[in-house]
Amino acid sequence: MRTAIRLLTTASAALLLLSACTAVPDSASSDSTMDTSAGPEPPVAVEPLQEDMEVSRSNAAAWCALVPSSLVASTLGMQLQSPTASFSAEEVHCTYLPVEDGGRTIQVYFRLSQDHETFVAVREEAEIPGVEVANLTDVGDEAFYTSSQFGDVVTNTVTARQGSVVLTVGAPSPLEEVTELVRRVLEQLV
Repeated sequence: MRTAIRLLTTASAALLLLSACTAVPDSASSDSTMDTSAGPEPPVAVEPLQEDMEVSRSNAAAWCALVPSSLVASTLGMQLQSPTASFSAEEVHCTYLPVEDGGRTIQVYFRLSQDHETFVAVREEAEIPGVEVANLTDVGDEAFYTSSQFGDVVTNTVTARQGSVVLTVGAPSPLEEVTELVRRVLEQLV
């Protein structure tokens, strides 16, 4: 029983975080069957937990829809499959697998309910030995990038905050291209 309550609490927290009014994009699915006129279901049965998880998946997919593979192709020149959305209570993860064998995978992360202090903490986490970290200007409210190399592949990762959303894009592409992708996604949040 405690496990069910913990799962329900975690799912509810994820749902509330993902459906915050301040920066949630329109849901990708318009055929929702949830009746909101009667108010929320009491957190007792298993069915509401499953409905909450479906709504959360839908919200995660809506976030990933802000970065369609066509936008990635036009800015990074990479042919990728449509994103696979996943989420935790703190983040929405969008994973783009390559269309062809041997291609590179990229990751996009949205952190919600963020502010300057949490952004500074994210930057401090990025400051590890062997990884170049520097501020970026004219990208969102504040931004930085990291650059790391593994073999002959250089991965540039741009992290930017726009309002209460922190967006991170990491790709084996030139910094200018990754920065342009981040700018184009942030423009949709305004």
